Amino acid sequence: MLLSPAARPPEAAAAHLWSPLKFVRGAGPGADPASGVPCADATGRTTPTSGMPVGEMLPFVLEPTTPPTWPEGQTRHDRRRARGTVLRLSFLCRKDNAKWTLAGEIDIQTTTR
Repeated sequence: MLLSPAARPPEAAAAHLWSPLKFVRGAGPGADPASGVPCADATGRTTPTSGMPVGEMLPFVLEPTTPPTWPEGQTRHDRRRARGTVLRLSFLCRKDNAKWTLAGEIDIQTTTR
């Protein structure tokens, strides 16, 4: 049973991460808060990096998101169907005074592990 948008607390729905995966809190590429390299935030929405080397991989640590706190009678299958299998990513890039955004989608259902 999915609750209608009117039955969801608006602030809870806005704060909830509607994605199949999130960044692991405290992790991230080269994360080391002691030396000033930031890590993933508490929500799992963002993780800044200290840079991306050209031609190199930049690994991120992801984990499944948790279900919302308000649905009643919703099964794991219902939550998975509502949340979907597409992971949408947006990278805010900066170099010198230039800024640009790279966006992409990954269907985690079809991605091999």
